[in-house]
Amino acid sequence: MANPGATTQEIASFEARYNLATPQDLLDYLGTVNGMGTNDTDEELFRFWPVQEVSTVSKCAPEYLCSPDLRRPETLFGFADWLIFSLVYLIRISPTDEDDGHV
Repeated sequence: MANPGATTQEIASFEARYNLATPQDLLDYLGTVNGMGTNDTDEELFRFWPVQEVSTVSKCAPEYLCSPDLRRPETLFGFADWLIFSLVYLIRISPTDEDDGHV
């Protein structure tokens, strides 16, 4: 169900793709468990994504962009979903570390 931890190269590729520094708690998580398999969910239908699938809100949940409360969408990254994309969970990661880690 859970993938083995992401390699340093996989994490570095993610950081380079988006020009950011991953918060330590997310690095620790990804180094331990790199999400779940493509069609895997837990018993409550949550699926955590491997680092290769983590992407900006505009790519993974563009419908969220119309929310009036959404601040700095370019710093929001989808990392998990529930009930086959009924909800997407986002984490804020920015190059300046401002507000990083908020889910």
